[in-house]
Amino acid sequence: MIEVRGKKKTLDLMIAGVGGQGNVSASRIVGTALIEAGYKVSIGETFGMSQRGGAVVSHIRASKELPPPPLIPPMGADIVVGLEPMETLRTVLHYLTPGGTVITSVRPITPPEVNLGQAKYPKVEELLEAMRKLASKVISFDVYELAARAGSLQSANMVILGALSATGKIPCDEELLKKTIAERWPRAKEVNLKAFELGRDEALKQLKGE
Repeated sequence: MIEVRGKKKTLDLMIAGVGGQGNVSASRIVGTALIEAGYKVSIGETFGMSQRGGAVVSHIRASKELPPPPLIPPMGADIVVGLEPMETLRTVLHYLTPGGTVITSVRPITPPEVNLGQAKYPKVEELLEAMRKLASKVISFDVYELAARAGSLQSANMVILGALSATGKIPCDEELLKKTIAERWPRAKEVNLKAFELGRDEALKQLKGE
């Protein structure tokens, strides 16, 4: 959603996940599409302890005027998109504007301490319920199930972008996002665009209350 903040119209979007899920690539797709739509864009990332398996959060900020600073302030995100439910909730708790929008996968990627029996992973429904208390809308589904249907688990990040496009909360249309995806990975265009459409269709169903 574009909010008026002082004299600026700013979109603040976050994509959360763990290393290897592709949220950095997804953030670049959104950023490129927003630039083509005429926005000034800043992108920043914060990383957890390890490159693969640690938390990765992308900050995407867009304005028609000067590019905003790259990192979104606490409670400043209009939209939080997550590829891993625990990381989605962590990002929501720290960054989501009250009444913002959340899109999340429901499939856990358990951290090493859980796999070693040193900690427990919460029930996913408990994570979703916590998100619902803070957001005006939570769209949730298994992005990997849809990615598998598209033909590659690596297209999970394209599934989540399709869901994002369905919300109408970002100021660039579906076709521009699809064009950006196709140009970025021409050899994987068919799988990625199918994944995008599956994510978009699932989000539209939930938005319509089906």
